[in-house]
Amino acid sequence: MGVESAFWRAWFRVISWHGRVNGALGLASSADSADSADSADSADSADDASAARPGYGRADRTPDRRPWMTLTADDVRAIALSLPDTAEKLAWGQPAFRVAGKIFAALGDDDATVGVKCPVEERAGLIASEPEKFFVREGHDDNYAWLRVRLAALDDVAELTAVLTDSWRQAAPRRLVSAHPELNPPPADG
Repeated sequence: MGVESAFWRAWFRVISWHGRVNGALGLASSADSADSADSADSADSADDASAARPGYGRADRTPDRRPWMTLTADDVRAIALSLPDTAEKLAWGQPAFRVAGKIFAALGDDDATVGVKCPVEERAGLIASEPEKFFVREGHDDNYAWLRVRLAALDDVAELTAVLTDSWRQAAPRRLVSAHPELNPPPADG
């Protein structure tokens, strides 16, 4: 996997900074950050399939996991709109979230899925590692840097935050991303 693997390993470490991001967004306590750091240490020994996820997935479960709680469209809306310079506007009859006029997330027809930006060359690995969580709509998403996520399959609010923040960074202008270093992933270990 080479470079791709190094890229995803850096994203995988998002669990160590999700407390910082969530704190900035008002979504987590400082206790969650300490627990997340412990999770990041154990994540270093995860297999390649786990490392091929940008900071979210089974290996990243944190103590704030609530198995009885399913994430909803309202959760997506709250997190997306908390990101800098984000606006909600309908696209194709569905709520879509934009930064600088570019869509970075869109709710599905049934509000049970969310579409997010994901580089085409990296989405196959995500889908292969967790097909119950990630998918593309055949004939619709094939040629676009887009990935669908089933909200019910996500582990917790932290994972949804990581997914939406990653998508936001891909769509946001560089100057905006630079102005919000708290939303950047940690540097990759050399």
